[in-house]
Formats: sequence, structure tokens, C-alpha cells
Amino acid sequence: MITCAVKVPETGEQFICSAIYAFNTAAERSHLWREIRETQSAHAHLNLPWVMLGDFNVTLSSSEHSRSLDYRTDQIGLRAFQEVLTDCSLVDFSYGEALFTLWNKRDEDPIGNKLDRALVNGDWLRHFPNSHAYFDAGGVLDHARCLIRLTGIHDYVSKPFRFFNFLAENEEFLPTIQETQSSTARLFHSRTALSSFHKKLKMLNPVLRTLNRTHYGDLPSRTKQAFEELCECQNRVLSDPTAENFSQAAEAYDKWNKLARIEEKFYRQKSCIRWLQAGDQNTSFFHRSVQARATQNTIRRLVTEQGEVLTAPSDFKREAVAHFQRFLQAHEQTQEISIESLQDL
Repeated sequence: MITCAVKVPETGEQFICSAIYAFNTAAERSHLWREIRETQSAHAHLNLPWVMLGDFNVTLSSSEHSRSLDYRTDQIGLRAFQEVLTDCSLVDFSYGEALFTLWNKRDEDPIGNKLDRALVNGDWLRHFPNSHAYFDAGGVLDHARCLIRLTGIHDYVSKPFRFFNFLAENEEFLPTIQETQSSTARLFHSRTALSSFHKKLKMLNPVLRTLNRTHYGDLPSRTKQAFEELCECQNRVLSDPTAENFSQAAEAYDKWNKLARIEEKFYRQKSCIRWLQAGDQNTSFFHRSVQARATQNTIRRLVTEQGEVLTAPSDFKREAVAHFQRFLQAHEQTQEISIESLQDL
């Protein structure tokens, strides 16, 4: 493992880069895992973006082996790799093109693996939100080469409406729903019932947006402000333990605790992680998951039916519209069938 600091002359941006070439066995790789943990501890106070890329010689999951059912996966090495990512708050960097990064070049026993990858920390996702990695063939080598772009084309698009579960716990939720639905005609069994129901749901869109923005807009900032107010009230209690200060501290705690629980539900739903049942209010973990998921779900290039590669979001929109127009407006050629031909069947 070789680690160095990188500075981009044009922008002045800085980040830490580590090049990896791991041993073949799990026992020998343990030295690398220890070195990664030590590097993370040594540079954590700098809050700099950190990227690690290279050949880790182990997969993160069984699905990263093209024939995982035929070959036993190194479960011990796999779990050790996963533990390093968790301990150092690293995520698998968004990548495009190739699913696997290594092929054995054996015609009689072809195998593909993903042993090469790029890992980044949360500071990287915050400083370079539009960055991404590509893996493509490297020519004479049996490993794919990794290319990382720090910037990308980013057009603002309006966000689609998404219902967050914590809205249903608000005391104004049910009265708002009832008021909106009572202003429209009742539903009956008819051919237009489904269309009418769809219109009712569409009417709730701006109403629920307003409800969410009024009570939970900029939720992280509200939670942080509530925590600071709680600390101020507690300091007043420590200086002057009166009944009034105790009451204010209790109210501040209830306010912060409510917002903190809502914030946890918000990040849990956005990150699509369901397995954390106890709820450690681990919002930093969920926030990293949200950032990583958003990076992975970003469409960075699109290949048309004619083989043209599109990279601009405006071209994505145009091609999507054209694709469905061709698909939905296509006219199938029909051949007239005579009665005689039907009788011959």
C-alpha cells in the first residue's frame, strides 16, 4: 500500500490517494487491513477526501464471481474485507462499464472476478459528488484499468415527490388528508374509479410537500439547532438548578429527541437499509449510505441502439422520449386472412 497527497493545480482541491496491491491469501492480507486502519486513524483529523484503488485480491460478495456456485468463495477473507470498510467508514465507489475486472483467459474454464475496485470515504462523496469511476480493458493485462473522473455534468432536475413514513406521525397529517379528500367527489364502483382515485392522489402531492417543508424542511439543521438549544438549557440548569430551568431543559430534550428520531427514520428510508432495528440514531452511517446510493444510481452514459454514446443529461432525456415513442407508436404490419385459409387450418 502506497499513500500520497494529491493537489489539483487548476482548482486547488486536495485529496489522499492510496494505491493497493494485496496478497493472494487471507492471512497475508491481514497486514494490509491493519495498515488501512492505521492510515485512516492517522488522517481522520484532516477531514480530507480519501480514495483507495487497486487490486485487493478478494471480492466483497459472492455475486462478484462469475461462477460463485461452482467455486467456494473465501468467506473468511470476504468478511475481513467487509469489516475493514465498516471500521474505516469506506464505501465501494460508483463504477460503470465492466461488471468484473479480472478474467483468467482460459477458454476451457472461463472465470470473471471483481478484484479491482475503488473505495472512498464520506469526505470524498461530499467534496466530489459528481465523481465516478470506469473500469475498461487494459490491453495486454488480464486486469481492467480504473479511470476516475472528479467532475461530471450535472443539470438541476426537479425532484419527484416521495412520501416519507414519518409524515404519518404528524398530528396534522390525518386532518390534512381528510380535508383534501372531502373537497372532491366520492368514489364509486365505475369505469372511471381508477382515474378518479389517481386524481385524488395527485391532489395530495402539493399538500404533503407543504406539510413536510413546514415541519421538517432542512431536517438535519433543525435537529442540530435543537441539540444546541438542549445543551444551552442543560448548562443553565448546571449553573442555576431552578424549577423553571428544569422545565425548559425537559422541553428542549423532548424537542431534540423527537427530531432526532425523525431524522433517523428519514435516513433509514432514503438509504433503503432495513436491518437496523434497534436504532442507534446512527445518522452518519445512514448519511454515507444515502450519498453512496445516490452516486451509484446516477446515469453517467447511455448507449443508443445505433451504438452512439451519450453523456449529457439533455441527450438522456431526448433519447428516452424517442425510445418510448418508437416503442408505443410502432405499427405492426398485419396480413389479411381469408375465410378459405381459415377453413384449411
